[in-house]
Amino acid sequence: MGSPPAPLLANGWMGKFDKKIQGNAKMYYRYMDDILRDIKRHDIRGKVLEINELHPSLKFTHECETNSSIAFLDMMICRTESELTSTWHTKPTDTCLTINYHALAPQEYKRSAICGLVHRIHRACNTWKNFHESLIKAKKILENNQYPPSFYEPIIKRTLDKIINSNPKQQDAAKEDKKRVEVDFCTI
Repeated sequence: MGSPPAPLLANGWMGKFDKKIQGNAKMYYRYMDDILRDIKRHDIRGKVLEINELHPSLKFTHECETNSSIAFLDMMICRTESELTSTWHTKPTDTCLTINYHALAPQEYKRSAICGLVHRIHRACNTWKNFHESLIKAKKILENNQYPPSFYEPIIKRTLDKIINSNPKQQDAAKEDKKRVEVDFCTI
């Protein structure tokens, strides 16, 4: 994965297995080799064995949801009786380090780090409540990296204004109905 075209090649190579991996799943998302799909708990082990037999280089493992939630990429997906929600998630091993405010780097790099964080949180959260809670967590990370609120607050506001104004549907995103899911989720 060290050369620039490697991710594209790996993604294209994995794409040829999508239909077999998806099977009859109603929900199937793949980013590179991270896969989220719905599956009955008793079918998981057999499906992972089937996937690993598709090619000698495939060696997938799996995780099942715990306490009605599962991490996928930088999201935590939570299931209740009536809906799915998602929020921004960092792994327990995350060091919460980003470019330090006092680093000898152009200000634009620091502004971009903040904008990127806001965009990641926005994409991961499907409710404004989850977005707000995740943004509080992000602000703590910024402060731990010595960013003053007077620097990051205006950048967050401008970035969020651009996100909302570029997509009018975002204003009603928290009101969308979610369908009840009656299967478990599994990341492969």
